Order: sequence, then C-alpha cells, then structure tokens
Amino acid sequence: MKVLAAISSPAQEEIIEKVLRARGQWDPPWLKGRPARGPPSAGASACGEDHGEDQGPIDPSPPDEAYLHDPEPPVEI
Repeated sequence: MKVLAAISSPAQEEIIEKVLRARGQWDPPWLKGRPARGPPSAGASACGEDHGEDQGPIDPSPPDEAYLHDPEPPVEI
C-alpha cells in the first residue's frame, strides 16, 4: 500500500472517517459498548474500597515531633 496523502488537520476529520468507513475500519472507541459490571460486594464502600474500622483514619495527622527542626541546645556541665 502506498501513502497518497497525509491527513492531519482537525478540520479533515470527516475525510478520515469517510476513508475508514470505506475500508471497513471505522471503529471509534466512543461507539463501542462497555462490558456490564456486576453488583458491588456487600462490604464495599461508595468509592469501591473497604475501609474497616481496624485500619484507623485514612489520613492521620503527623505527630508534633515531625515539625521540630531546631537542633537541641548543647548541655553545659
């Protein structure tokens, strides 16, 4: 197969579609059907993950010691 022309302009999308339809290769992803999903599991939360009570908070606040950046003063004897 020879390349006769390169079609790259967004204004030429209709031509690209016509060529692909004529070749039987027009299969855009937005027209494809999606596979059916099953029902959610009994313990799943709305976001699809199960966060039990034993795991603690999702974003715990760090301890105050994590913010201390000053070195300890030297101890005089």
